[in-house]
Order: sequence, then C-alpha cells, then structure tokens
Amino acid sequence: MWKGFLSIFGGFLTHLVTGAFYFWGNISMNVSSYYRFNGYPDIETKTVSAVFPAIYFGIAIGSQFGIHLARRFGHKLISVVNMLCYCASMYAATYSNFYFFVFFQGLLPGVFIGIEYLIPVDNALKFFPSKKGMVTGLILCGFGFTPLVFNPILQKLLNPDNILPVNGYYPEDVAENLMKSLRIVTTIYLVLGLIGAFLMQSINQSDDHDDETYKQKLIQNDAQVSVNSQFDILKKKEFWLSTFQVFCLTGFGFILISHYKEYGIVHIPDDQFFSLVGMIGGFTNGLSRFLWSFLLDFINYKYLVFINIVMAMILAATINLIADSKFLFMLWVILTYLQYGGLYTLFPGICTKQFGTKFGPLAYNMAFNSIPFSNLTQFLLTLYFHDQFMNGQLFYIYVGINFLALIIQVYLLINEGQRKRLSSVNYTE
Repeated sequence: MWKGFLSIFGGFLTHLVTGAFYFWGNISMNVSSYYRFNGYPDIETKTVSAVFPAIYFGIAIGSQFGIHLARRFGHKLISVVNMLCYCASMYAATYSNFYFFVFFQGLLPGVFIGIEYLIPVDNALKFFPSKKGMVTGLILCGFGFTPLVFNPILQKLLNPDNILPVNGYYPEDVAENLMKSLRIVTTIYLVLGLIGAFLMQSINQSDDHDDETYKQKLIQNDAQVSVNSQFDILKKKEFWLSTFQVFCLTGFGFILISHYKEYGIVHIPDDQFFSLVGMIGGFTNGLSRFLWSFLLDFINYKYLVFINIVMAMILAATINLIADSKFLFMLWVILTYLQYGGLYTLFPGICTKQFGTKFGPLAYNMAFNSIPFSNLTQFLLTLYFHDQFMNGQLFYIYVGINFLALIIQVYLLINEGQRKRLSSVNYTE
C-alpha cells in the first residue's frame, strides 16, 4: 500500500513541475520586454504569446507516446529521462534568441509534458485499480497547482520592487531579470521532478496477476455507442460533436489564462496583484478537477457540460464590464479557471461513458488534438485583432463560439429525452 501512496505523491510532483506553462500569463510581458533589449526592439507581447500554442502542439505530439514508452521500458525510467530532457530544454531556452526560445520554452517542453502526463496515473492505478477517480485527481491536481507554488517565487525574482510597465513593457532593469529567474526555477523543477520520478514504484508481478478486477475493467466495453476499433470511433457523430465542443469550450479559458495580465494591467496598474491572481487561479485550476469529478458521480454529464457552457458564455460576455474592479476581476479569472479546469475532468468521463472503458481513453486522446487548434485560434485572434482584444470586444466572439457548443448540447439533451421516452413506451408495451 505504501508503494501506491509514494507513486501518487511522485506523480503529483512531476505534474507540479510540468504544469509550469500555466504561469505564462504572468510572464509574457517580461519575455517581450527582455527581447526588446536583446536584439528584437520591435517585438510585441502578442507575438511572444506564440509560446503558449506551441506548448499545446507539443503536448498533443508527446501524449501519443508516453504510455507506450512507459509500459515497454518502465514508468520510472521513462519519467526520469523525461524530467532530465524537460529541464534541459528549459535551460537551453534561457540562452536562446527569440525563435529558439519559442522552440525550447514552448514546443519541445510541450512534447515532454505530453509524454509525462499519463505515466504516473498509469503507474499508480496498478496499486489502486478501483480508485481511478481518486488517483487521477490527486496526481493531476499538481498540474493545476503549479502557479500557486511558483508564481510568488517568480514574481519575487522578476520584479521584487513591483515596478509598473510603461506602455506595456518593463524597463531594462526589470526585463533583464528574466533569464536568471527562469534558470533558478528550472533548477527547482529539476530537483522536484527527479524526486517525483524516483518515487514511482513497481508492483509485484504476482499482485498484478491476481488483480482480476483491474484486468476486467481494462477489457470491459460498457459503451453507449458501439465501436469495435479505434477507427470506428472516427465514424461516430458523438465523437465529432464532443471534439468540436472541446475546441469551443477551451478557447475562452486559453485567451484569459494566457493574457489576463496583459489585458488587466491596463485597468488595474498593480504588477503584484496579477501574480496573486495567477496564484489563486492556479489553485482553483487544480481544485476544479476534484469538484467536477465529484459532481460527475451525482449529476448527468450532459447537464454538467450545459452548466460549463453557460458559465463560459456569462464570463466572456461580462468580463469587460468588471475589469476595473480588483475583486471582480480576480473572481472572474478564478471562475474561468474553474470552468476551464473542469473540461479536463468532464470530457474524459464523457468519452468513457460514450465509448466504454476500453475505447473511451482512445476517444479522448483523439479529441484532445482539437485543443492545440483552439489555442492557436486564440493566439491568431489576439495577434491580428489586438486592439479589439485590449478593449474587450474580442471576448464577445467567444460568446458566439460557446453558443455553438450550447446548441450541440441542447441537441444532445433533446435526443436523450426522446430516447428515454421511447424506451419507456417500449417497456410499457
């Protein structure tokens, strides 16, 4: 039993490290300011934000290989090597020009994040096969808690005197703190990541062999939608509707999480305030995975998705109205993290319910590939419609995008109601 708890804690630590990209919304202005003094005098924050979608494309690539590598070569070995490569890439970024910075701080770490994402979960579930929700929640919450731990450290290193930017950019004495600060936190990542990887334990072969319940859960197919292979999933409208909803619903979260400081500091000129916003938002992101997972056990997932959609629409429609209030702006960012974080709990559950325990994870893995394109969309919108973003008009586009997701959800709810009525009539007859 103790091996299982050590594995969960180790997984929490590796996720605490790989969740580092969530502080991007707090440092993007520091990055653009740094490169303005180091070879790119005309670079803008909206261009620097290319790092965020690059990370998600990397995650989409890496996630295809993590489990396969771990099951072949060992979870601990792959995790240790992965942590070394991840931190090496982050170190390399601090000695790079801007374009290599995007590669070493964005795309390449994203690949290692994707590789690591499910390795500790897959390992820990061998010890607690009947506690899938608990194990997944405890490990993945580390991913969301990263800003809570590291935002205060970074803020102290980057801007200890709370010097405000001028025309959206920091003065040179603040800007030059960037690379040294990133090296310090990367050293902390390396230590925590290696501790976490080495804490992963192996289960005895005899114990694994005797666990028939776990084996049955792996092969059981209790799907609502009948499929016989991974390719059959692509033929089902339920998969494409869910994939499109993932694309729609992650967009507003991405645009606010990656730009809340750039947008908010125009209304609230307090640099340390936004560090606090990111810290509390990160805590909410981790906590949200427990909350939505708990609700999923008691409420029909279709209703929970409906609630999530309405949340996103209300937040996107009203954030421009409350941007001058510190309390309300923080609350809106916290609620956005709550809405956004819930998607990473809801849709794996949805895919499992739709396609069963055998094919559900494969369906979500494919649906996840829509997330980088959602992130790319928000990057292109803020890049080419930056003025509309800064005055809040761009958020209304996401009201419309989420309305499309709402239409799909209403359609699914109506279809479910009709199926229940038909089933009731047939049973009566």
